[in-house]
Amino acid sequence: MPVFADTNVVVYAFAKDDAKIAIAEGILKKQPTISVQVLSEFLSVGRVKLGLDTMSRHKLATELIAGCNVVSLNAAVVQKAMQLEVQAPISA
Repeated sequence: MPVFADTNVVVYAFAKDDAKIAIAEGILKKQPTISVQVLSEFLSVGRVKLGLDTMSRHKLATELIAGCNVVSLNAAVVQKAMQLEVQAPISA
């Protein structure tokens, strides 16, 4: 079953909580789908909250691009996401 990872999953890979790190790394190893929004948010959170320098953030974002299925967001993608949410509701 395909998995979509949100920004929190990517950020949790850098958490101080070993359990969160393990879960995030497990999800990322499965080459999930992420959106360009997730990449953008990661770059911002990496700078502001994680204190990563520009080169480190860019390297990690490049690794995400290489290791994930990256999709662009448009109205059709958002509508499909809403349909899937109704069909298979999940809670975070």
